[in-house]
Amino acid sequence: MLAAVEWVSHLRSLRTSYLPPHLLGEPAWDMLLELLRAELVSEPMTPAQLSIAAGLPLGITNRWVNALVQSGLCSEAGGADEGQVRLTPQGTAVLRDYFLQLPDAFSHRP
Repeated sequence: MLAAVEWVSHLRSLRTSYLPPHLLGEPAWDMLLELLRAELVSEPMTPAQLSIAAGLPLGITNRWVNALVQSGLCSEAGGADEGQVRLTPQGTAVLRDYFLQLPDAFSHRP
């Protein structure tokens, strides 16, 4: 699953070679991908690290983290800059289900 997460993340970043980044904004998805990758390799993720990985300013990252926490997909422990952000069990389940469906989605494409 880690290879699939890294591949999807790579494909997303590849888009900026063809289109201006301001047309491709999906901060929540980028952050969820990075949080799943971090979980798969047992790597803690601070908001500052998440900001760098998702290519977002820290203030925007913090706003999206709050939205993801409110949605039940992420949890945050500690301060805004020093704490850790991680997927909740619900967030992990949703993302794992998504990645498990990818092979079927590609095999049934028109």
